[in-house]
Amino acid sequence: MSCWEYLFLRFFNLSLQIWAPTEKGPAPSPFGATIQALLQATVCMALYLYLIPHFNISGLNSPAYQEWGFWKRLSYQFMSGFTARWKYYFIWSISEAAVIISGLGFSGWTDTSPSKPKWDRAKNVDILGVEFAKSSVQLPLVWNIQVSTWLRHCELISFSKSQLFFPVLAEFY
Repeated sequence: MSCWEYLFLRFFNLSLQIWAPTEKGPAPSPFGATIQALLQATVCMALYLYLIPHFNISGLNSPAYQEWGFWKRLSYQFMSGFTARWKYYFIWSISEAAVIISGLGFSGWTDTSPSKPKWDRAKNVDILGVEFAKSSVQLPLVWNIQVSTWLRHCELISFSKSQLFFPVLAEFY
């Protein structure tokens, strides 16, 4: 069975019954997690709108930028990248809220006592994880989480089984 067939059957398996009441508790309500995602989106957009007049990426092409010293240019580049990331955080938070309110964001129950519902199936970015990553190796784990998970579990695993994996890998490095 290919990875695609496995994921399709797992996603559309009607016997999964994630909404059925279990010993963990009754069917969870998505409203609290949705409100939390919307508040996160609001903070992200507010921060982006506050920073964008001061640190716009298009300012890197201005003549005034060329006259600045090294440290001022470097700090402007850093702050421009920092500012640009907040619009992506906003969009991902809005999409996360939409998936959670639809009910598809439910990923199970916590192992704590009492059990609480987890709503991280739609989580696509860990903002603090991105901003405080200690190395670039950590970034694929916290930025575009669902795509990197899919690539790790489906594409890389099936690709690594083929004979072309190592010659193609050598081309990238």
